[in-house]
Amino acid sequence: MMFILRGMDVEQINRVIESSRCRVYGLDDVCELGHRAVLACLAEAFDAPQTVILAEPNMPHARTPCVPDLVVLDPDAGTHFIEVKGHTLAGIKDVKPGGKFWLQYDDGVKEADPLAQARRAMFTFKSRYAVLGGDPESLAREAWAVLPRIERAAWRERFGPNAYEPDCLLFADDLQPGWIADRMRAVGQNRLKGSAVHYSPATLNLAMRVFGDHAVVAEVMDRPARSTREGSLGEAFDRQAERLRRLSDEQRSLIRQDWLTGPRLIRGVAGSGKTIVLTAQFAKRLAGRAIERRMREAEGVPPPRLALICNNQTLVPLLRHKVNQAYREITGELPVASQFTVTYINNLYWTMSQAGVWRYRRISEGTDEARVAGYLDELRETELAEPERVERLRYDAIFVDEAQDLLEAEVRLLIRLCRRDDQGQPRLYLAYDDAQNLLGRPRPVWANLGLNLSGRASVMTRCHRSCLEVLEPAFNVLLGRFKAGR
Repeated sequence: MMFILRGMDVEQINRVIESSRCRVYGLDDVCELGHRAVLACLAEAFDAPQTVILAEPNMPHARTPCVPDLVVLDPDAGTHFIEVKGHTLAGIKDVKPGGKFWLQYDDGVKEADPLAQARRAMFTFKSRYAVLGGDPESLAREAWAVLPRIERAAWRERFGPNAYEPDCLLFADDLQPGWIADRMRAVGQNRLKGSAVHYSPATLNLAMRVFGDHAVVAEVMDRPARSTREGSLGEAFDRQAERLRRLSDEQRSLIRQDWLTGPRLIRGVAGSGKTIVLTAQFAKRLAGRAIERRMREAEGVPPPRLALICNNQTLVPLLRHKVNQAYREITGELPVASQFTVTYINNLYWTMSQAGVWRYRRISEGTDEARVAGYLDELRETELAEPERVERLRYDAIFVDEAQDLLEAEVRLLIRLCRRDDQGQPRLYLAYDDAQNLLGRPRPVWANLGLNLSGRASVMTRCHRSCLEVLEPAFNVLLGRFKAGR
């Protein structure tokens, strides 16, 4: 079967992918028809539950953005990185020696080197795989570029008999599942060289960790193949359980955002995954600072300070667990506990009092509003008297879960304890849910706090935790909590 696009529509392509037994992650990120056609060809080529195909997987450890279009992880073929260019022949204005393409886009002609892009992703993977303890020379790797809308004969007619045609540049008429599988498996078997029949699940599991920020849970590589009867209730449960192991498209999109500047606000219903997004972004920031931390320490500069704050003490262990889990999926190891802070707001007050910023006030000392006002007043006094002390104690970034539990004055206080980006905005990241505002705190007017959230606020709309039968009575209880006269 040849996956030449003029012979297949979207529904046909999707049916091929859905019928494959291999595991495909990130399909919803593949919007271009040519990309989907290539993915469908790979899904049919590697029709086995041990094979994983990743669509646009993130490699969060990379110092520069590095997101290959497709990655294949297979026990026989090893790892393959595919860059897809869905242009027609008319959309390729020129091809320079060495593989530089001049491609027509809506906003003009741009230069691209698809094979170099795939190789860059491959070498980034190789470096990280070695950091995680793997031997990159023992795992087959290959980079490919695919032009799914162009046939080889038309390419040669346009660019002549000496047209740029390296072995790893594939065309529409090359998209035959059997041929593709044979070529990729030949690469994998050549690297094995008789030392083993297949790459082990442990080897592929380690490879999956490189893509820890993707919707893939690393442990799925060790999950045994489904043994339930096709069409049975057990299979239906198994498929549902597998679906719940992945991040939703909404969660994955927010985790992929660049949060190096501030501030950010995530609002959403209970169970939408705000905490997952917040802790994953925290882990990304923590992992991304590893090199900077070592450089600072070598120069005698204090390491970056990161804090994850909540109001309720009982939430702290869960937050710490999720940070550890996300960090391990990104790096393959646990973070050093002393290099970041996960705590609740009252403990932050105590810690700052021990550092001489203000006097600690017990909860029994007046109202919440009065105590926080006292902290703010004393913080301003300390900033004037000992600015170096306060600056030393400020955090490079502060993440706040269940921010609706905080007073507006507490948000103001956190802003003052947070360092700012180049635009003068605090690196403050808030997860907020109006529906869970059981303390009845009024939502702050963010602009009045000096927070520019234009284009930096997201609303998560889908609940993954509770069914409608649970949500409806819960919502009515919440309405009753704030009913007049109660």
